[in-house]
Amino acid sequence: RTHTDTHRHTRTHTVQQSKVHLPIYPTVMSDITQHSSEPKSKFYTPELVIKFVSSRSFDEVCALLEETAPKHKFGVMHSHAITKILQSKGVTDFTRPLKVYEICNPHYAAKVLNAEIHISSMLPCRISVFESEQDDGSKHTVLSTVKPTKALVMFGPNSERAMETAQEVEDAMTNIMREAAQ
Repeated sequence: RTHTDTHRHTRTHTVQQSKVHLPIYPTVMSDITQHSSEPKSKFYTPELVIKFVSSRSFDEVCALLEETAPKHKFGVMHSHAITKILQSKGVTDFTRPLKVYEICNPHYAAKVLNAEIHISSMLPCRISVFESEQDDGSKHTVLSTVKPTKALVMFGPNSERAMETAQEVEDAMTNIMREAAQ
């Protein structure tokens, strides 16, 4: 169970009969200049995200991503057609093309899992591909993912042993995304 005490600004988690107090960090709206008319988000912080914008169509970028990942020794494990899934469930107010790709290199995965098993909750790596509209009404395709090196720090001191591997994964994902966007 989770209880929030707003007076002390801590959150108490009960885990196996012991309490852990974690600070609650306020979320601050950043003044982020984006390349499109997308609304600014208090959750998007450029230092945490790898992002590429392409003039290619959504379908072209998706095909290139599927073609490019294996060239960097990452398999495409699955792609989730989020828009289609939502629409099949009766959601009609989300029409923007969006796919989330799960990609993995088993050797990198084994290295980080041997360092810290809790990292499994972040695997496989994900790349989002979506269509976005610019201020002038033209459309472009965006590839986006959370930087593995930034996500890794959530898992505590054992995760430091996996930092070198996380940087290698981040470099490979950056190259995959860059090639798919070109």
